Amino acid sequence: MSRFLPERFKTLADRMRTDEEIDSLNKDAFLSKQATSWAHYNSDRPTIVHYDAERRGPLERLKHAGFQKRLVSENIAVMPAQATEADILASWKGKKEEENLLNPLYRNVGFGLAPFKQGCVFVVLLTE
Repeated sequence: MSRFLPERFKTLADRMRTDEEIDSLNKDAFLSKQATSWAHYNSDRPTIVHYDAERRGPLERLKHAGFQKRLVSENIAVMPAQATEADILASWKGKKEEENLLNPLYRNVGFGLAPFKQGCVFVVLLTE
């Protein structure tokens, strides 16, 4: 598995948010548990997906798990074993994933990581 550390990723993401005068994210243990579960769900599949077999997306999956939020975003990255936190952020530059990270409505975050092929799958869940 990668040397990638979600905490280092959070530090870099928070720095980006601070540069835009947006509050830092609060790490949420429940979101991290769900993100880890989703990373493992994806690691057992040939391709990465945002919807489960019942066609539930991130909001519906969280509600099913008992987490009542109105706003949820999910970023997923597949990365080679040697990828760094900065590599992931750079790959999201100018894309919806970066927009999600910089959205001031999102205040809470959870991270999940699982082995995938020759690297890892990394899941970020964001909520208000």
